Amino acid sequence: LRFQNMRPSDIIKIPKCVMGADKAAFSDIAYIKVENVEWCDCQPNMSQRGTLYITNTHMIFASEDGKELWISHCQISSLQRAQPVDSGWPLIISGKIFFALTMIIPKERDCQDIYDSLLALSRPTCIDDLPAFCFVPEMKDLMQSEGWNEINMYDDYARLGLPNDNWTISDLNKNFEYCDGYPERIFVPKNVPTPVLIGSSKFRSRGRLPVLSYLHRTNQACICRCSQPLAGFSARCIEDESLMRHIAKTNPHSKTLYIVDTRPKINAIVNKAAGKGFEDERNYSHVRYHFFAVENIHAVRGSLQKMLEVVWNKKNVSVSNFLTGLVNSGWLKHIRSLLETAVFVSETVISGTSVVIHCSDGWDRTPQIVSLSCILLDPFYRTIKGFEVNQLKTTLIEKEWLQFGHKFSDRYGHIYTSDSKELAPVFTQFLEAVWQLTVQYPLEFEFNEFFLLTLHDHLHSCNFGTFLYNSTKDRIQSKVSSRTYSLWGYMSRLEESLRNPLYDPSDIKDILKPDLRPQQINYWRAMYNRYDFKCDSNEYLLDALISSRQQILSLKYHIQYLQDQLNQQREASFQQCCLKFSNLLPKNSSSTDDNNCAVNGTLVAEHCEIHKMSISANSDENDEEKNLETFSHPLSAAVSCENKADNEINVPLIDQRCAIALDWASLRRSVRCSNRTCNAKFWPLERRVVSLLELWTGILCEMLQLENSTPGAWKLRSNGTSLCEMHN
Repeated sequence: LRFQNMRPSDIIKIPKCVMGADKAAFSDIAYIKVENVEWCDCQPNMSQRGTLYITNTHMIFASEDGKELWISHCQISSLQRAQPVDSGWPLIISGKIFFALTMIIPKERDCQDIYDSLLALSRPTCIDDLPAFCFVPEMKDLMQSEGWNEINMYDDYARLGLPNDNWTISDLNKNFEYCDGYPERIFVPKNVPTPVLIGSSKFRSRGRLPVLSYLHRTNQACICRCSQPLAGFSARCIEDESLMRHIAKTNPHSKTLYIVDTRPKINAIVNKAAGKGFEDERNYSHVRYHFFAVENIHAVRGSLQKMLEVVWNKKNVSVSNFLTGLVNSGWLKHIRSLLETAVFVSETVISGTSVVIHCSDGWDRTPQIVSLSCILLDPFYRTIKGFEVNQLKTTLIEKEWLQFGHKFSDRYGHIYTSDSKELAPVFTQFLEAVWQLTVQYPLEFEFNEFFLLTLHDHLHSCNFGTFLYNSTKDRIQSKVSSRTYSLWGYMSRLEESLRNPLYDPSDIKDILKPDLRPQQINYWRAMYNRYDFKCDSNEYLLDALISSRQQILSLKYHIQYLQDQLNQQREASFQQCCLKFSNLLPKNSSSTDDNNCAVNGTLVAEHCEIHKMSISANSDENDEEKNLETFSHPLSAAVSCENKADNEINVPLIDQRCAIALDWASLRRSVRCSNRTCNAKFWPLERRVVSLLELWTGILCEMLQLENSTPGAWKLRSNGTSLCEMHN
């Protein structure tokens, strides 16, 4: 067991309720240990037997064949004790990252102790108890400041050509005076008076007035975001109406402004009774209103639970029952609704019309639609850097979700509360909608499926401070950037394993128009059945593609290396032959032979020049066959240029040995440790902390070393480094 991610000074001791289980101490870290535990899978007669460990941050199951499964306590959503069976007392553990484990504990007292311990450890009541504040990544060179930016979301706006003649930056929300969930500086139409902005903010729910999110650089159509107005049945706001007119005027090609309300119309009408609702078209000139039936967080939460009950069913069900249950859950319908709304927004912007998007409070469905629309409109947001964060440049997730105040802590239960009404898989929905796009457009996204799964996993792991708290204001006040590591810095080190091997930046589409027919909306098995023994995802195919891409790239480097070596050998051979040629020329000291010397010198120079031309043309197959022996020269009859063996030529070594591609073997698909004394199996589907694919680039030179045994002779040697040694 390895506990390198914990600081002894920050240890959270095991609760006092643990009495019957075997207790021990390892490096000053308290943990409990229960042997002969059985892990049952969803497949009949599929189980693993091993030892269960519980530490202050993880539950670890070590099977008898050497495999280990690590589960963070923060990723546990619920625990349930079932009726005893012949082999013991079952404990059902459900996870926020969609796993359902059944552990059969031999003794009832041990089962109760484990239940009480996990229940206490998986429900932190204070945010300072989360792992992020004591987590230390295994990457020794990863600095804590890496990935944290200066809260500078304006680099992405600058990429869009902002500020310009129509849009400017406003300091209205400095010190978060008017809206806790907005950034301090916002983009608004130019020349809008401050009282108009203040009036609009007071008229909008949570103070979220209409601000700019995206600007189409060609036709100047924009996407703005806000929350619902506090209109009720008859209230109006002159300042808000004025701001909407200013937004419409920023578009020189169309004065019509579309307001997209992502709620079902009946829900918006019900909100009017509570003094909220939607804009009255009679008060907003040149405005067209569109409703889209994207359900609220309560409907989505229930829908996900229904789907999980179907896909996690351990009984053998018929295909018709499975498909009926999947359809009746409504989950795929919700995903399609998101994509349908985003397609409408993107097509509207392409047609040259600006759009204002809102839902109720503007922090759930609004970022979903704005983000998906940006992905459809702009290829930059389909890259790894554009999707997450580009060094110090804030982009899609950072801007639309973090800076504009999506309530990550409330929606994903980072702090335990008995009220589950705030819990909702809003960001999970967004990630799945993006995945649906990657399925339809596998060549258009730089990131792969593992990238999306990694984001979702660490949203729940709470190992990083990126997704903690509900707003930028809370993160600044808590000084989270100086107390925790950033997920962006961590993922930047895994970039190669997160990259789509089919992505070609030179051949991408500007606009994506997904097919929204029902048969094109797929069930995401890699997300919801990732931890079933026999439910393999597309990971194997992805691994094969990544490995093939790495091998092709390595072969290209190796070809270039061999070409450079060949050129050096030719150059060395040429220099020695020229020297031999010069030594054989007659040396006359008489001044009367100066002309002859000049002539001979000219011949040598011509010989050198012609030979250099033959070397420079080595890319041509015919020119590559030319060499000194076949070269026809007027003095060739009088000059004998001896052929030297390769090992007699002093060739300077080329230090370009980082990508030798001989005898290729991908490390990522390794099944066992290469150390014979270890020989441990790896989990086939478990995401190990250290990515073997990531290690490949860094240790290739150490594993496969080119050694110069004799001048001009090369051989390949392995230093015997094992995966076990590299992992340690």
